[in-house]
Amino acid sequence: MCLTELFDMIHPPNKIGTETSTLNEIDNSYGVNRAPIQQQHLSALIGESSNTAPTKQKRKAPAAALGPEKKRHYDKAYRLRCKEKKEKNEQDMAVLTAENDKLKRENEEFKSEGVKQSEMVRTQNEQMEVVNSELRHLKSQLQTQNAVVYALSSQVASRKDSMDLQHENRQLRLVRSLLIKKINGDDHSNLIQLQEKSTKLEQEKNALQVIIDVLCAKR
Repeated sequence: MCLTELFDMIHPPNKIGTETSTLNEIDNSYGVNRAPIQQQHLSALIGESSNTAPTKQKRKAPAAALGPEKKRHYDKAYRLRCKEKKEKNEQDMAVLTAENDKLKRENEEFKSEGVKQSEMVRTQNEQMEVVNSELRHLKSQLQTQNAVVYALSSQVASRKDSMDLQHENRQLRLVRSLLIKKINGDDHSNLIQLQEKSTKLEQEKNALQVIIDVLCAKR
């Protein structure tokens, strides 16, 4: 039961004019909207301004409610926006496609470079193995040569000692011969010959010493 019906039950009206005036006064005093419900609902839908909601904006009228010229203008603007959006999307797609292709090429280059690096490392490892093998062979040859040099050096040292003893023996024999000839009263010419022989022997000794030094230097 609404407020108006309750008031009518308490104070029944006597006349139609009086009833209308009284209802208007009551409605005004209580802020009752006497407009039909359908009209109130329609006003709220289309965004009509009211005292209780002054900040609400009016809804835009649909394109069908516009005039032919405005409708054409609206359609043209809409198509232009769609075209611009499509062109922008195509440009963005072209940029993304180019960037994607660039990344693919770089990825392929990296893969190719990785294969090259792996091949290079494998080749270097093989070369290092060959070098190590040659180094081991050279070390073995060096050890053999050192053994040969040691043996030759031992022989040279032995021969040097033997030659020194032989030379010393010759010198002793020469001195002995000189003493004997001196004792026997040989002439001076024999002494000169002995000295020449001694000089010749000394030269031979020096030549042998040079050969020994050369052999020792080869160690």
